[in-house]
Amino acid sequence: MRNKGNRQTCVKCGKSWNVSSQAKIPSSGYVCPHCTGKKNRQNDRPIKRTSLSGGSRKISHT
Repeated sequence: MRNKGNRQTCVKCGKSWNVSSQAKIPSSGYVCPHCTGKKNRQNDRPIKRTSLSGGSRKISHT
């Protein structure tokens, strides 16, 4: 019979993941690769800038 490994539950999404028994799990809890990837993708997004005047645009009708 094979060793089932170390199951950890992600603190962000709640899914159970098979994690190496040698992995160091932080005291704050395990974060799965899926949620870690989401966080990294959000950090790579360009910052959307808005105008300081409130963003109203004048449209001319001709």
